[in-house]
Amino acid sequence: MAGQKSSSCSRVFVAESLMPRFIELLAQVVQSLVVCHPLDYRCFMSAVVSQDAYDKACGVLQRAGADPGVRRVCGGRADPEVGYFVEPTVYVVREPAHELLCNEIRGPLLTVCSFPDNDPDSLVWAMAQSPYATSGSIFARDREWTRWAVSALRDLSATLYVNDRCSEELPGQQSVGGTRKSSSGGAKAGSISYLLQLAPYPRPPC
Repeated sequence: MAGQKSSSCSRVFVAESLMPRFIELLAQVVQSLVVCHPLDYRCFMSAVVSQDAYDKACGVLQRAGADPGVRRVCGGRADPEVGYFVEPTVYVVREPAHELLCNEIRGPLLTVCSFPDNDPDSLVWAMAQSPYATSGSIFARDREWTRWAVSALRDLSATLYVNDRCSEELPGQQSVGGTRKSSSGGAKAGSISYLLQLAPYPRPPC
């Protein structure tokens, strides 16, 4: 969906020791993606959905290109000649409160930020800087670290996956909750919170 789904992955936090290799592999994968007409069998991603979506994505590309605190790893081009095509783009930033990490972008743009290996609590703080929190994923091999991460991050995302993609929700088939400014603003997917909006309320006696 070219990053336009509300639960699409738009930011990644990586331990500092893994950052160089992660960026190297990520760039290889992103640069191999084929962007073209959706009827072409090679197509991984097509154009964004509208002129408005294209303009918003281009605005992000322009601001990021002029920001000295942003490093572009790959991508960064847009071409409206034959459609609203935006190249899959990867950025690296150091500031967890940066616009690219905190705002909804809704386009094929991914921002990566590192956190200290010996200070995992800084990851919790970094994730809390965004007012949006629809979906998230934890990828790890260490079980103890994974348990800690699930416990620490469970309230920072309406839906939290472990070693699986964060865009598993099926709109129209599965209810999608949200925290803070996302979706309904306080309900987790499939939680009892939905009943709060639907529970019968007895009329008080006159």
